[in-house]
Amino acid sequence: MKAINVARLRRAMACSNQVNALYELVGDEDAPLTIEFAIEHATVFAWDWAAYQFLSYDGCTEYRADCKSFREHYENECDSVRMLDIDSDLRYKMYKPLADHFNRSRAVLFATIYLRG
Repeated sequence: MKAINVARLRRAMACSNQVNALYELVGDEDAPLTIEFAIEHATVFAWDWAAYQFLSYDGCTEYRADCKSFREHYENECDSVRMLDIDSDLRYKMYKPLADHFNRSRAVLFATIYLRG
């Protein structure tokens, strides 16, 4: 398995914000891609893009299938919040943990498949 680092992101033509975010975390070193690292930085990285770039065809297929169920659950939860007659500040406070959970789920899934090779 190849390490993920700034040079590899640049070769894959990652967005500058992704390259800069990884550089701020690890400099020019390899990212310590673990489940814990993925969870800690779940809202920082574009996991869907990373799946297309760095997972095998089978791994990406698995990632997409599992993310579909994550997304459906997330959207259903958001729909429930949308139905409430509440102000936008409170609505945001309710959406944020849903979005954070969705991002953590994708991050863990990516790391799990990537580490499995």
